[in-house]
Amino acid sequence: MEAKWAEHRKYPRKQVCLWVEVRLDSGVIVDGAALNLSHGGLLFETDFMLPLDCTVRVTLLRDGEAREHHVECHGTVCRLDSQGVAIMFGEVCADCTARLNHLLQTGEDDGGEPILVAAFAGEYY
Repeated sequence: MEAKWAEHRKYPRKQVCLWVEVRLDSGVIVDGAALNLSHGGLLFETDFMLPLDCTVRVTLLRDGEAREHHVECHGTVCRLDSQGVAIMFGEVCADCTARLNHLLQTGEDDGGEPILVAAFAGEYY
């Protein structure tokens, strides 16, 4: 008999076209493209692997928007697989929650890839 597995999530996921910057506690920065986003976290595609269960600071940027309109929050790397890196968000401030709501309401994937909208290279040490 074949067991059926159903995925149960607290928040629905939505496909988005966003640039993701993830900073580890060590200061290392990894960037990539968001595959999907929810109030609880995100899945993003990157060329780099992150340590499972590490805490990170996540910055989400939409193409063409100023950096002051970004969403920034803390989270934990909770899954690594062939699809990408999953991060579960911790507490998100009220201002960033409002920005996250906006991204989730208007963030339909347009089929394109995110364009790097800010230069992060100066932050590498």
